[in-house]
Amino acid sequence: MITLSKVLVTGARGLLAPYLIRDLQRLGCQVFATTRSAGDYDCDLTNAAATGVLLRAINPDLVINCAALTDVEYCESHATLSELVNAASVRHLVRALKKDAKLMHISTDHVYSGERELNKEDEAAPINVYGKTKLLGECEAMKHEKTVVARVNFFGKSLIKGKRSLSDWALDMLLSGNFIDGFTDNFFSPLSLPSLSSLLVNVAHEDICGIYNIGSRNGMSKAAFLQELANQNGLDVSAIRMTKCASIIGRTRRPEDLRMDVSAIETAIGLSMPSLEEEIIGCCFRGGEKF
Repeated sequence: MITLSKVLVTGARGLLAPYLIRDLQRLGCQVFATTRSAGDYDCDLTNAAATGVLLRAINPDLVINCAALTDVEYCESHATLSELVNAASVRHLVRALKKDAKLMHISTDHVYSGERELNKEDEAAPINVYGKTKLLGECEAMKHEKTVVARVNFFGKSLIKGKRSLSDWALDMLLSGNFIDGFTDNFFSPLSLPSLSSLLVNVAHEDICGIYNIGSRNGMSKAAFLQELANQNGLDVSAIRMTKCASIIGRTRRPEDLRMDVSAIETAIGLSMPSLEEEIIGCCFRGGEKF
């Protein structure tokens, strides 16, 4: 096990970072949070000099990089900015990070082409700008000797006002009596935010490096995911319209099957990943509150 005293978490206003900050603090770590305009430190990671100042000021034992441009449509029409945020900023972190510090870089399942049922870590072949720039970011991250790249997808309750996860959006829409579309041709294997955060903190403390898929076992289509989410929360499943993502005209192409093979991380940490069904149960309503 690695002892961590000072941890820097970037992208602190995203969906995942607040869970990581909370879990790390519970373990007694001194956690510093940063975004472009908020957190303990304001820092534009696309600025190499500013990134260097930040790293020297904190001198962290671990950096968890959650900062990213993740809107698929926006990335497609802003490729230069996407590469700057998703790849160049990682290069700046690596160059400023002390050699004996650990880097955990949060990546995405969108680095896969979607042509396989269970994607393995050595099968990356992105098909859109978002996926391509995130893969470039992985390559920059792996230039640091002590790096873990975590390819993830997630859902669950947002802790940041004004931000919603996929499940937040779906539950809000269904509770309001609205219809939503469920894609029968898109498959994924996300973890709930609490589970993912706990696993990532566990991995951070392990003496392991490399690229790992960190998701649920098996996975399902997004249509089935929304149906199961509605069922578990006692909501009207008939409000979910079965449709195909491929039928939407003008939408940036998405990989069809993003289910990940999680056997490598299971072996590395000696734990079995939960099924997606188990993860959905953990996000149901109880007493009107989302868990």
